[in-house]
Amino acid sequence: MKKKVNKSQMIRDHLKTATNHSPSAVVAAIKAKGVKVSPGLVSVVKHSRRKGFAASRMARHADILAQALPYIRKFHGKTLVIKYGGNAMTDPALQADFAEDVVLLRLVGMNPVVVHGGGPQIENALSRLGKKGEFIQGMRVTDAETMEVVEWVLAGEVQQDIVGLINQAGGKAVGLTGRDGGLIRAQ
Repeated sequence: MKKKVNKSQMIRDHLKTATNHSPSAVVAAIKAKGVKVSPGLVSVVKHSRRKGFAASRMARHADILAQALPYIRKFHGKTLVIKYGGNAMTDPALQADFAEDVVLLRLVGMNPVVVHGGGPQIENALSRLGKKGEFIQGMRVTDAETMEVVEWVLAGEVQQDIVGLINQAGGKAVGLTGRDGGLIRAQ
């Protein structure tokens, strides 16, 4: 019977004892123990070291990956639509964590698509213009002038911030709106 190997524990052990924490040294140490190392794990180790993660943070990532393996296998190659909004959009620490998570999803073979909100940012822009947002049963009512502000805030401000955060975290994000190339049509 084949013994189950805990890769995250092996990475943690290596990081505690080794003097060389380079990605290739970490991967080589795991391979030397006869464990098959997937390209996804190699990418994550390299990305973690490139981003300057401390050994303890890298070990924490290894734990998370070990727990996530069943989901990584299930959703590998799939497109994931992620709704991003609320407090995660206003807290800088949560913004950075979100961006790193999106990059990690891509590194392990998933195709993340981020759909974002921007209610607080829209309200701030409207108030700067002396306009108040109108809601009926929780739905925003938009006249032509308000729609211009909404589009400007979502595409010109919020989207660019999100793309920048993901790219800064090591990803390759681009932003699209429903108007780009007639992507979405509604009546």
